[in-house]
Amino acid sequence: MEDFFCGQMVQECGEIIIEPHDISVKEALGVCEAKEISGFPIVDRKGAFLGTVSLTDIVLHFAEAKSIEDASNVPIYQLLGRSEEGKVFGFYEATDRANLILEAFTNKNIRRAVIKGKHWRK
Repeated sequence: MEDFFCGQMVQECGEIIIEPHDISVKEALGVCEAKEISGFPIVDRKGAFLGTVSLTDIVLHFAEAKSIEDASNVPIYQLLGRSEEGKVFGFYEATDRANLILEAFTNKNIRRAVIKGKHWRK
């Protein structure tokens, strides 16, 4: 597998929604509703992956909140890691060696991989 790159192992897909870490929970719900998705990756100001937030994370957050208004204004990064759903993603560059994905799927319970960059086939 060391002769293969991540970009060779995948098929190009449609738009992937990635949001900055400082959007509010209310804004995150708006993204999910508008794009008809159940979660998305969160990145820092430099574009580095922080984690994935899901609707399950948001529901857990609201269930524990004292008020809906207060819960709605919390930055989304505070919800990262609340549920197991958000822990199954791995993020890789198309130029990363393919064995990185295999190791993650085997040792880190990664179940989905997002590959950033140009995809290609040999």
